[in-house]
Amino acid sequence: AKSPADTGDEPTDTGDEPADTGDEPADTGDEPTDTGDEPADTGDEPADTGDEPTDTGDEPTDTGDEPTDTGDEPVDTGDEPEPCADGTFDHDGDPATACVPWTVCDPGSYVSTSGSATADAICEACAPGTFCEGGDAPEIDCADLAGYDDDADPATACVPWTVCGDDQYVGGELDNMRDRICAPCPGASTSEGPNAAFCTPHTPHFTAISAGSWHTCGLDENGKAHCWGYNYYGQVGPIPDVVFTAIAAGYRHTCGLGEDGKAHCWGYNYYGQVGPIPDVVFTAIAAGYRHTCGLGEDGKAHCWGYNYYGQSTPPDVVFTAIAAGYRHTCGLGEDGKAHCWGYNGDGQVGPIPDVVFTAIAAGFYHTCGLDEDGKAHCWGDNYDGQSTPPDVVFTAIAVGSSHTCGLDEDGKAHCWGDNYYGQVGPIPDVVFTAIAAGFYHTCGLDEDGKAHCWGDNYYGQSTPPDVVFTAIAVGFSYTCGLDEDGKAHCWGDISAGQSTPPNNVMFTAISAGPWHTCGLDEDGKAHCWGYNGDGQVGPIPDVVFTAIAAGYDHTCGLGEDGKAHCWGYNGDGQVGPIPDVVFTTIAAGFYHTCGLGEDGKAHCWGYNGDGQVGPIPDVVFTTIAAGGYSTCGLDEDGKAHCWGRNNSGQSTPPGDVVFTAISAGYEHTCGIRAGDRIVVCWGSQVRNLWQ
Repeated sequence: AKSPADTGDEPTDTGDEPADTGDEPADTGDEPTDTGDEPADTGDEPADTGDEPTDTGDEPTDTGDEPTDTGDEPVDTGDEPEPCADGTFDHDGDPATACVPWTVCDPGSYVSTSGSATADAICEACAPGTFCEGGDAPEIDCADLAGYDDDADPATACVPWTVCGDDQYVGGELDNMRDRICAPCPGASTSEGPNAAFCTPHTPHFTAISAGSWHTCGLDENGKAHCWGYNYYGQVGPIPDVVFTAIAAGYRHTCGLGEDGKAHCWGYNYYGQVGPIPDVVFTAIAAGYRHTCGLGEDGKAHCWGYNYYGQSTPPDVVFTAIAAGYRHTCGLGEDGKAHCWGYNGDGQVGPIPDVVFTAIAAGFYHTCGLDEDGKAHCWGDNYDGQSTPPDVVFTAIAVGSSHTCGLDEDGKAHCWGDNYYGQVGPIPDVVFTAIAAGFYHTCGLDEDGKAHCWGDNYYGQSTPPDVVFTAIAVGFSYTCGLDEDGKAHCWGDISAGQSTPPNNVMFTAISAGPWHTCGLDEDGKAHCWGYNGDGQVGPIPDVVFTAIAAGYDHTCGLGEDGKAHCWGYNGDGQVGPIPDVVFTTIAAGFYHTCGLGEDGKAHCWGYNGDGQVGPIPDVVFTTIAAGGYSTCGLDEDGKAHCWGRNNSGQSTPPGDVVFTAISAGYEHTCGIRAGDRIVVCWGSQVRNLWQ
């Protein structure tokens, strides 16, 4: 069968499918004949009459109109939706949903990032030491509110700092987490609030004064006794807690009368001069070399102590005044007649001038008195002219070891006799109301009750308590301190020049060795003076120092980088090797050195025969001091800790005192008490013990 001729036309599609008869066409078994000819290609596609539309080749015209959306979505007119109102934000980016309010910060938190129309506000927890009220309130530092966070809860209000009132001082640092600490003024010091940084030391206004061998005592307007100078035997203190009406300083002991007339004595008692005391109500008291005498209400003299020369065996006379000397005693009878008894090797007991006396004073080997006209009469030893008074009308007289002093009617002091130590003068240009003569020093009271002393000051007996110190340093048998202007004051042993600081230098730090002293000036330059047998005074390294310490025969200082530099004797390793530590503080003892690291830990090196190098208390120290064979430091609370030798109590600090500074000597230690900056000392070479 041939294929029908190709006319080029597609047959018409009627859309009807041929009827299915169910019969398959007969298979004849013949394949159609292949002529080998392809049908002619006319180039025309057959017409598609189906369901597909005719493609004209043209794109439909774009009218610019979007087809109308008849669904649920609103018609988009091309306008943006209204933003969320202030205080709210779009939380999901869907303009169809309502805006959500910003988060409100709880108390204890604050807005760290402000909210916007598209973002919520962010709250962060407030730090301790602040207050956050919540809401949109800011984080406030408690310190800006003059208060502190007492419970570490920023949600609770800050507590106002405590205000220190009168007779208090600010005893600790304050910040936004700590309240102001108000400490009571120690001793008799006072302050005026609010929030005084320091208390004002009570410089005693004396009503009476007495000079002993190497110490001096006075009574203030409240009857409190104050003593200063040599204290090896306790003659300076501690003093009984008594209101006194009279005071007398002897050779190595002191006595006073209480308001009830009872006698109290303290100090050296080998010969019984301190007691036992007769059970008598006294009206007057006198302390001699090794004996003591007093007058009872009946005018009878009572004496106790050394009596080898009969100085403690008074005659049966009614006395109105009494005076005790080296080995003799004198008194005035009711008729003004002088009576003396005891040693008379130099005529100090008599013969006595036939004079009516109004006052009497007994010294080492001479005696003086004033007659009714104010003329002075002296008898006994006159080797140094101490028994040859000037032709002056006196109102008071005092006798020392080999010198004599008196006050004229104008209150001017006159002294004569031995002047080896300056005990005769020059005298301060002051109007005096009272005068007292010791072994080699003299003291008087001015009209304001202030004490003035001159002469020997080996033990500080001529340094009355009228200086406020900012730093203190103690040597072998001398002490130095810096006043508020940076001027150095020294008292005690002057044999090697250690108590003679330069006058033209203002110091910021000072340190005392046994026989040499060093200080730093305002530029960090080191100055040393005194004994230099081992190079401890110099040459000094060319370093800008921040701290300095003088030892027995070596000296150490800290450079600006915290590195320690030492010079002088190194027989026990006290000069080095030095631990590889950055130090903040350094201290030099006799044969050892100590320093504090940045962590407050103490490091010591050198001789350790008495435990002065260690073991060291497990304490964080703020400062350290090395003594002869002992070491002391202050902890963060101002409490003193000491270790090493303690034969004289130098390593037993008072436990109830808060200190701001500390320094250790050979057998004594001193600190500056917090509050009133009074010097408190313990051990053998004690200048004073302020209560």
